[in-house]
Amino acid sequence: MKHTRVAAGIGVCLIAAFGSGLYAQEAAGPEKAGTDAGVFKNEPQARALYDQMIEALRRPQSLTYKSDYRWEAQGREIGHCSYTVWLKKPNQFRVEGVTANGKHSATLVGDGQTQWLFWSGDRPVSSTDDRETYEKTRSNVYIKKPVPPGGHSIGYSIGRETSALGVGMGMPILDPSTFFGYTDSLLQRYVDGVMGIGKEKIGDEECDGIEVSITKHQRSRYLWLSPKDHLPRKLKEVLRVSQDMIVQEDWSDIAIDGPMPAEKFVWTPPEGWRQWQPPKPEDALLKPGTAAPDFELPLVDGKLVKLSDFRDKIVWFYLWRAGLPARGLPARREEMRYLQKLHEKYSDKGLVILGFNYADDKKIALEFLHENGATFPTILDASDAAKKVRRDYKMSSGVPLNLNYIIDRQGKIVDVWYGYEEGHARALAALKKAGLKLDEEK
Repeated sequence: MKHTRVAAGIGVCLIAAFGSGLYAQEAAGPEKAGTDAGVFKNEPQARALYDQMIEALRRPQSLTYKSDYRWEAQGREIGHCSYTVWLKKPNQFRVEGVTANGKHSATLVGDGQTQWLFWSGDRPVSSTDDRETYEKTRSNVYIKKPVPPGGHSIGYSIGRETSALGVGMGMPILDPSTFFGYTDSLLQRYVDGVMGIGKEKIGDEECDGIEVSITKHQRSRYLWLSPKDHLPRKLKEVLRVSQDMIVQEDWSDIAIDGPMPAEKFVWTPPEGWRQWQPPKPEDALLKPGTAAPDFELPLVDGKLVKLSDFRDKIVWFYLWRAGLPARGLPARREEMRYLQKLHEKYSDKGLVILGFNYADDKKIALEFLHENGATFPTILDASDAAKKVRRDYKMSSGVPLNLNYIIDRQGKIVDVWYGYEEGHARALAALKKAGLKLDEEK
């Protein structure tokens, strides 16, 4: 039997499947004007429409809608499905997703305290699965987790945490948890502005189009809002990384404060079903004592560098992304500046800080390095060889954190972890274990 594929590529693969140049090829409509022409203007009237939409998502006691969901890279469709959402306050939800061909479906149910995820057939293959484990756990399984009111993201459960629904989608453009007051997915702190992109007739409605710029256009959301209820009828998101990705949705069957039977939000595992705990991304990382895979890739200045060039030195290999997701941006900036500090202090004492970015648009990555004063050697490359390095070092594109490897003078891994660590105790311990003589001051 063939394995059910995770079209979401755990990642919004999320990052790994992005295709270059897609935005310029596809976006020939009014949404092109703001970003590509460099004439983006923050407009109060457009911002008011955006705020009305958020309020319209949060105000009802119940809300349901259906979405036709498509995402593309390099002019190729990499996922197409439909999903239906039922939301009821204070903390009940149901999401049913089905592939475009109708062969696979998945359901996410929140009963107020617990979230259940289950599939109509075999569960999808996750990026951390091995064949033996998958064969043992693919059928009659479910995932169960707590869902705290107001602090849980349905969108992340769909697109990231649980290897996605497995029906051909990643993150929805608007997180259904916005209905319950969850704000992180809106990336409000990073909205640079909102501008109008004109009206468009969708069905029998004349909708107002707006562009929402996030983190200097690293991400743009285009929303066409009905004047009747201020909710979108068409949505589009462009994520500008080394290879841009486009997600498009069409909403229909919208019902506000309609009746919702209680059984919609209840699910009990059938007899014989087992709870499945997805492997943690950390479990797939290369283990301490393993030889770090060698590679040869170009630095920012075009000079080729090989990892094996740094034998007899200690290497902090830092795999990073600037723009996805934007909610981790402050920690990324702090980490980048800390690495620069180490570079300046210890580069002549046997430490090499080696950055690696395969995902971001090169212009965005260079701006991020410049803004944070980073001068340590950095690889910016989106080639197939660079993607192989990401795979060799087991970097999950579904984890919204940067990846750190400490490699000793013999080319062996000393420690590895995701994310930014306050105080740097783990990093300093690993550097010391690798043989770096550290000063007293951290």
